[in-house]
Amino acid sequence: MKKILIVSFTFLYCFMGFSKNKEIQQVEFYGVDFSCVNVINAAESDDQFMHAFVAINNLVLAEPTKYNISKYLSLDVKTKNVNVAIERSNTLKEKNFRNNSCDIDLNEIVAPYPTIDGNVLIIIAETLDKPSHFGTYLAVVFDGKSKEMISVKKFSGNAKGFGLRNYWAGSLWNGLKMSRFSKNIVEDYK
Repeated sequence: MKKILIVSFTFLYCFMGFSKNKEIQQVEFYGVDFSCVNVINAAESDDQFMHAFVAINNLVLAEPTKYNISKYLSLDVKTKNVNVAIERSNTLKEKNFRNNSCDIDLNEIVAPYPTIDGNVLIIIAETLDKPSHFGTYLAVVFDGKSKEMISVKKFSGNAKGFGLRNYWAGSLWNGLKMSRFSKNIVEDYK
């Protein structure tokens, strides 16, 4: 009986230690990255979309109560900085981001983000589907120094609102409201 208890406690101790290594304490939020987005059957021009992507990032900063990343994703957001995400929106001029399925390489997407001490959260826009009125996103937490993925969660939401910015920001907001990060579980993408 003693051996069983010792083995059980040892297993429990190791399991708890493993879970603590996966726990996300604090993050720095670096915005919504649209660099690999797939826009499906939308009538607006590329320039209108690129302007809307910048405006969505600014909206997330301007309305922190509505776009409460800490609350919706159950993460402690220390700071917010959307400059890199906004810069990456400008790279869309050279890409075909309409009706084009893009394989998302998370390592490639996180590489240009600043190397910092601590964890970084970015939200990657995956698909904006106009006929379905639906946007899908990836919430990605990675180590700011090693760029190693800590947690990836896919979420989606219904798009609604007036104007291009508000319409797709609505899909982000609706998706965030329905999502929660578990601080101890890493969800695999794909």
